[in-house]
Amino acid sequence: MKESGPRIVFPFLLIVGGVILLLDRLGVWALPWESLLRWWPLLLVLVGLDFILGGTRVGRWVLLALTVSIAGALLYWAPRLETGGTYGGTYTVERFSHPVEGVQSAQVRLQLGVGQLEVAALEEGSPQLYEADLRYDRRYTHIVHEVSTKGADLEVLLKSDHRAWVPTGSSEGNTWVVRLSRRVPLRLEITSGVSRSQVDLTGLALTQLDFNGGVGEVEVRLSERAPYQASVKGGVGALTIQVPQGVEARFRIEGGLGEVTVGPRFEKQGAYYITPGVRENAQAIEVNIEGGVGAITIR
Repeated sequence: MKESGPRIVFPFLLIVGGVILLLDRLGVWALPWESLLRWWPLLLVLVGLDFILGGTRVGRWVLLALTVSIAGALLYWAPRLETGGTYGGTYTVERFSHPVEGVQSAQVRLQLGVGQLEVAALEEGSPQLYEADLRYDRRYTHIVHEVSTKGADLEVLLKSDHRAWVPTGSSEGNTWVVRLSRRVPLRLEITSGVSRSQVDLTGLALTQLDFNGGVGEVEVRLSERAPYQASVKGGVGALTIQVPQGVEARFRIEGGLGEVTVGPRFEKQGAYYITPGVRENAQAIEVNIEGGVGAITIR
């Protein structure tokens, strides 16, 4: 006869997940979330077993032991799978570029699905408007590269389209390394999925930055060539924005679930965080942040 008793899998996973998220946010334990998210179907298996076996005392102990074993195995192996496991993927590296000659301004849109993103400036004097080195599994991912012109203005789209839904497929090997010209005024739009993004905009002549976060850590270093506007929408994960020394900036932060940390250079003025020189200097960066789930740090 089955004994009535509390379910054990879901509460245990909530506790473990909360502890892991806390350690990650505190910087004590950095986890490769891209690797862990590959194994989400195991949650369905454990919840199903909880309904079948969770009504008996023996069943609850068996489920607890199984859940602990699976959680421990994932936490142990995920970092190793992230660094070396492509799981037999058929990876290719492809470069996209376009010459800067004749271009007076450009809009560049980067739409990454799953992987790692790195954005920075090209070297001074580079003849290219952009260079993008993309590594991806061609079995599951198709890269869309579109370039259109309107007179001397250029519009560029780089986008990853998935050929199929692969809940246990490899994605850790997907990497985008994008370099942009310093010579042309740029409107940059970045949409990340499940990714780790490092965006260094130093030296770029930005007119507008739009960043739409997904799941993963995001680090953005703003360009020193003010003025321009930036809009950042947080996703799930830590967001860090760094303003170069000597550059004035005004931040507005709305919503979000997580701690907000602002460096000593900034002072609170109503709904804004500003650098002292904003009052006298019109050459400032205007940044609007819509918080997501995770810590926000402004330096």
